[in-house]
Amino acid sequence: MLRYIRCVQLERRMLCMAFYKLDIPEGLGSKYVASINKQVERLDLARESQDLSDFVGRSKELVECVARVVIGIRKLTLSDNADFGSVVTQAHKAVDRQPGRGHAGSDPAVKKMAQAAKNLVSELGNLRNSVGTGHGRATLPPVVEEQALIAVDATVVWTRWILGRLDSYLRSDVKALIESLCKFDTFVKGELTKRLDEINLLSLWDKRAQELGVAIGRRSAKGTFNVQEEGVDRAISSPEQFPTAYREGLLTGLLLTETGMLNPVPSSVELVVELLLVDENLNSRLDKIAPLIEFSGWFVKSRSSVPTPQEITEAEFAAAQVTKAAIAATKKLPKEARKRRIKAWQKSPSVNSWEIGSPESRSSPLQTNRRK
Repeated sequence: MLRYIRCVQLERRMLCMAFYKLDIPEGLGSKYVASINKQVERLDLARESQDLSDFVGRSKELVECVARVVIGIRKLTLSDNADFGSVVTQAHKAVDRQPGRGHAGSDPAVKKMAQAAKNLVSELGNLRNSVGTGHGRATLPPVVEEQALIAVDATVVWTRWILGRLDSYLRSDVKALIESLCKFDTFVKGELTKRLDEINLLSLWDKRAQELGVAIGRRSAKGTFNVQEEGVDRAISSPEQFPTAYREGLLTGLLLTETGMLNPVPSSVELVVELLLVDENLNSRLDKIAPLIEFSGWFVKSRSSVPTPQEITEAEFAAAQVTKAAIAATKKLPKEARKRRIKAWQKSPSVNSWEIGSPESRSSPLQTNRRK
């Protein structure tokens, strides 16, 4: 989302500020976006009215607004008596070391430049106190053009930098990505790849990598092609780029629903075999998967608390198709690993061990669980 602070004309001089755009992170909550937009609008109104004092006051307000958004997103706490400088400093520190694609990381020169921008905006509090709006004054302060322009320039440089860093943080938030996958948010082509790159999968703790793998596996099993292509197929073609815990999570997500029932999706079990073929711990992975297949029931979509005979028939057909596909795909495995997995699928429960759920419950834990 882009907002532009348009050209500013002061006295006889024109300063074109079309270069100064604020890139608001896509994942930012609507309440934060509305707040930033409102501050930008107020700064633009100062331009239209040619009010130099208001330029200074509105610049300070935009900086403080963005700083507080960063602090809110990072779930940091501020003391009740925190002044403007403290708010800016805390926000700056919160994203200063945030890694991400397109960032200079620990480049000393970039860090010094960002710190210099922070030092500039930190002075906006003092400048606002002396010549800006926000205080009732007995007389109008003698504001000059230089004060207004440097206030706006410093504001845009620092807010652009910190919002860019915040965008990287939002994209690298594993919990937020898992929630997006579970809520069935739209993933356009290339988006998941970018977010996985931002997260840096190989640096994740095993538990978190596995949770992410499960979420991507389940979303893939529900037919989201872009998620399958970028989150599952890539793990098959380039397994070295994906940690073992993540790939283990994919296996679980492709095989089982949120409540541990077998997914009636033939393509998912075929992907499971493809993942196993590139797994360096094939036998130990099979030891974990085989019991899940043997003892998990099947998921049956139903519009009521008790499935109709037709729904049961459809579920039985889907289960048979999955079992057939799984046994066929399993023949790709090495001979010593093949026998146990085929046996597991042959022993998998019929839909007499079932779980019901309406189509509306696909992306959330099912409301009704029942076994016969």
